[in-house]
Amino acid sequence: MKVLAQFLTRNEIGQIVVLKGDKNIKILDERKPLADLIKEGLKECEKHEQTDDIVGFNIIEADTFQNRSEIKNQTIFVY
Repeated sequence: MKVLAQFLTRNEIGQIVVLKGDKNIKILDERKPLADLIKEGLKECEKHEQTDDIVGFNIIEADTFQNRSEIKNQTIFVY
């Protein structure tokens, strides 16, 4: 099981979409509670090179053995 922060941005028509690429997903410590994962996701957004484009992030729990993932939390900064 892995826990990831997945960064979000807006496309040309204003819809919120996932940023693609290896640099747009950050592995988090799965042992931490969700509240701490959200704080860690916020810190990672501030460090990202495209900070001005990021409008939020997802906390995702992924199971690579069963090839499934589930969004545990979605945080959007701009509506």
